[in-house]
Amino acid sequence: MVGPEHPVAIDVHPKRLVDRGSRRVRAPSVLHDDVRTVLAEPLSLPARSTGCPLSRQNVRVTRSSRGIRELMARAFHLPRQDCRVEFTSRIANAADADRLREVMDHSIGELQKGFLTHEQIESSRAIMGIDSQLIADGTYYVVEYDGTIAGCGGWSRRATLYGSDSTPGRDPQLLDPAVDAARVRAMYTNPAFARQGVGWLILTLCEQAAAAEGFTRLALMGTLSGQPLYAKFGFVPMRSVEDDRGGAAVPLVEMEKPIDPAVLTD
Repeated sequence: MVGPEHPVAIDVHPKRLVDRGSRRVRAPSVLHDDVRTVLAEPLSLPARSTGCPLSRQNVRVTRSSRGIRELMARAFHLPRQDCRVEFTSRIANAADADRLREVMDHSIGELQKGFLTHEQIESSRAIMGIDSQLIADGTYYVVEYDGTIAGCGGWSRRATLYGSDSTPGRDPQLLDPAVDAARVRAMYTNPAFARQGVGWLILTLCEQAAAAEGFTRLALMGTLSGQPLYAKFGFVPMRSVEDDRGGAAVPLVEMEKPIDPAVLTD
């Protein structure tokens, strides 16, 4: 029985509902238009079987992406809550390039606000962006939610530490796992999925893949906005630099970490 006394919680997965007792119930494709714009298979109560439509009394959002949470709160006048989503990950391919560039552009423009000036953000575009070599090497990941790219990033067995296809000074030389640190490269989160665990997932994938090829350390060049995540993951600052190749000087932090011993022994 679903009703005001037995509220239904909208779970992370867009194909199911979960009641207070964790009973999972398939749901038909009926929902408010605002939410339908986000979900490929919209959520709803199984009205035909319960006779109880969605309402403030019998629906509460427990887990969703920020975008879905906002839409649900607006559509049903629900309180906004901290939530998470389930992501899928895969290796990027050449066909992803245009969509990746779009995510990168939004990420550069939005997520560095509060850390860099407008001039520095625009300057950073000269040293950020897509690196096609990572895609060609099969070391670049796409993280998705319901067909939307939530973020991207990867690692490299090559010497280039950071930069895009158009950044000068790139070095394609292969690294020696016994001596060198594998590179973590081109980390970008879709602003709509910021602080939802996308970056952590990508870093975990990179660490596992680099360890599988014999690397024992990771290195990256981090932005100021990315530094808190990297520090939480275990990276420590090695040196601070400024890159002014795009005009205004952009502060960056080179960071390293040993690969987790537990990963090395897997």
